[in-house]
Amino acid sequence: TVCLEFSGEYDELLKTYDDFLSMTPNFAPIWVKKADILRKLGRYEEALLCLNRALELNPNEKNALYSKGMLLLARGMFKEAAGCFKKLIDELGVRRIDIMRHAAMVSLMINDLESAERYIKYGLEIRDDDVFLWYYKGELYERLGTLEDAVKCYEKVLELDPNHTNALLNMARIYEKLGDIEKAIDYYNRALNNKKR
Repeated sequence: TVCLEFSGEYDELLKTYDDFLSMTPNFAPIWVKKADILRKLGRYEEALLCLNRALELNPNEKNALYSKGMLLLARGMFKEAAGCFKKLIDELGVRRIDIMRHAAMVSLMINDLESAERYIKYGLEIRDDDVFLWYYKGELYERLGTLEDAVKCYEKVLELDPNHTNALLNMARIYEKLGDIEKAIDYYNRALNNKKR
């Protein structure tokens, strides 16, 4: 299976997984591997069925939960995706930076600010120079109405990545709200220059 995957022979790989599952249908990791290949082929509904099967066999199968969360996120099913990430973090104690990023992002998308704040905190404990998490923290503070804190977070984002266009735009918008038009124009121009590049 490793050779087939590396050589991109996905149809043959799927047949191999099916052969394997015909002999051992209750082996959850193969259902997860099959789902991953189906996702790569754009066969999302079939991939979701495989992940659901893996989770029927083992509700705490971490790779299945993560893959399902990512698939649901890509499909625009944000609340369901949040449920997968929440289980990984809050119930199973998984502490991985990529999961924290996705959990924070999707929590903001569904306006679950309390969860977003918690996941951002956990993520920054793992890696305090993560651009994504500082950006999400800025968004969180904006939504909470604490614009000065949001500015500090976006400044941290720009310290880590001076060309972060969304942070520049958010800074411009905040300064516009605060009535500092000169600073707002400066940030809008910097964002525009990034887009031109």
